[in-house]
Amino acid sequence: MKPLIFFILLMCMLPAHATQQISEGFIVDGKEHDISGKPLELLFKSEEIPALIGAEGMCSANWRGYVGTWELIESELYLRKLVIDPCSDPTEVSPVKLFGEVKYPVKAKWFTGPINVPLSDRVYIENKDENGAREHIGYEYQAIVYEFANGNLISHSEKKVVVKWK
Repeated sequence: MKPLIFFILLMCMLPAHATQQISEGFIVDGKEHDISGKPLELLFKSEEIPALIGAEGMCSANWRGYVGTWELIESELYLRKLVIDPCSDPTEVSPVKLFGEVKYPVKAKWFTGPINVPLSDRVYIENKDENGAREHIGYEYQAIVYEFANGNLISHSEKKVVVKWK
């Protein structure tokens, strides 16, 4: 019995391994940046998108089943391309399926909010719980934050972005 308890405790102490997700891309002045935001999810619910675009297979690095590439063109946000199966055989999704448009780029008229382009690594924020144990409660990083209203750029500036889980 003691070996079993020891084994269970040992397994609980091992670090969790998670696959980093493939990021959406955001092109500014010809340079592509990885972003964590998902602008398409302001137009459709995240669970609807795979069915709408025919994304059947998902891999551990892309639970969404798709990846979008966005671009800032003359102070407007555009979807440059959308692909399914980005882990093995990226296939471009026709813009007709979601937007009724014949070709990309498609202006993201539905998108209001920020797109953060990280300038630094994430620094985790810690807190002590009531027992004095340290726990991560979020993270922060420096970024250029592009603010959009209906797909139009309204401002951009360097800021500290703070993400809290609790």
